[in-house]
Amino acid sequence: MSILLLHLALAGLLLWGTRFWRIFGSHSWLILLLLAIRFACGIWFTEGYAKRYGGGDMHGYLHDARLLAEVADEAPVDFIRLFAGFEPESDATVEKLNGSKIWIDRGYNPWFNDGRNLIRIHALIALTSNGNPLVHLVWVNLLAVFGFVFLLRAFFPDKVPVWASACMIMPNALVWSTMLLKEHLLLLGMGMVLYSCMRLAKDGKKVFGLFGVGATLMICFKSYWFFMLLPGLAVWVFSSGKSIAGRHVFSAYLVSALLLLLLSAGHIIPNIPEMLAGQQRNAWRLAVYSGAGSVLSPIVFSPDWLSILRHTPEALAVALMQPLPKSINDVAMVFFLENLLFPALITALVFRRTRLQSLFTPLHSISIISGFSMIAISALTMPVAGTLIRFRLPGLLLVLLSLAATYHQSTTRSAAPLHS
Repeated sequence: MSILLLHLALAGLLLWGTRFWRIFGSHSWLILLLLAIRFACGIWFTEGYAKRYGGGDMHGYLHDARLLAEVADEAPVDFIRLFAGFEPESDATVEKLNGSKIWIDRGYNPWFNDGRNLIRIHALIALTSNGNPLVHLVWVNLLAVFGFVFLLRAFFPDKVPVWASACMIMPNALVWSTMLLKEHLLLLGMGMVLYSCMRLAKDGKKVFGLFGVGATLMICFKSYWFFMLLPGLAVWVFSSGKSIAGRHVFSAYLVSALLLLLLSAGHIIPNIPEMLAGQQRNAWRLAVYSGAGSVLSPIVFSPDWLSILRHTPEALAVALMQPLPKSINDVAMVFFLENLLFPALITALVFRRTRLQSLFTPLHSISIISGFSMIAISALTMPVAGTLIRFRLPGLLLVLLSLAATYHQSTTRSAAPLHS
């Protein structure tokens, strides 16, 4: 208990002791309240997840993190080698790792391996957690809050409205980024990347270290999400100090898509449509084999670009409408209500008579293109409603924050006093 209290005090000090994280002005206490709410929900959801799935991935990640922490005590050199992506030298360490639940099954790539990378990071926490899972939940939620703060500062660079804090407790974020899964680190990386690019584009402040850490996190946990952001970010950053519009971002994505087609046709890079079809096939087989309770009819597409483009509207509709009203139970109701956020923001923008070009700023264009792409790919490859809702989180956040920031800009402009 004393270890948990020590980590809670350290997390509160980090969050409260730096002005950067206190983004709500006179309501600075709100950030601590949000962390407390998320931590409490993380405990509740973790217990429910454990009862339903017998521990699932979270139990495996925590178990293997403790194993690596034991390796750090018994064979420090092996711990460093494992952390750096190399095989251990000691036979005793190899034998210990044979008792792992996830690490031993994720050996297909020693570096760009999201399961092992999550274990590595939580092994560092396990060095001082004494095996207490609540300590890990403290840091899961603190890092997620950091990620949300970076995102909010990127989309609302002048002043973050208090109502924008709702993104931290929207159902999808409250469930999946409060437990010992990968989402908290993915959101942290995405927030760091967008915030550092905004600072460079807005006032020329070079925060390459922050960008590097964020990019590394995204590549380690969802590399393809990072590469979806990259074309727009490159144009935005390299045009720093110049006035660019959303059409330049759209042009960058169009050129990138054509380049991707040429490289794929020339067999220089893997055939991406075939990879997506393979991911859908594997996910479908696993869902049927494991008896998943929310299996959807997979979106049938051919492994070619034209078929993917033709089925993209269907994929977006499926992703943005799950769970459907007919399948709603007590748990799914909150996710159905979350689905209403997108049409609600669109309606609000229409009633505000917001000009369409407001959505075509560089950041908003990047967010809408990459966000909808993330959502569509999630629906094309994941025929399980619960997992699809989880996978769409980063893309949904980008789209919703872009719409919310546009709405906020329209209200502040109309409220500004007129000058003669």
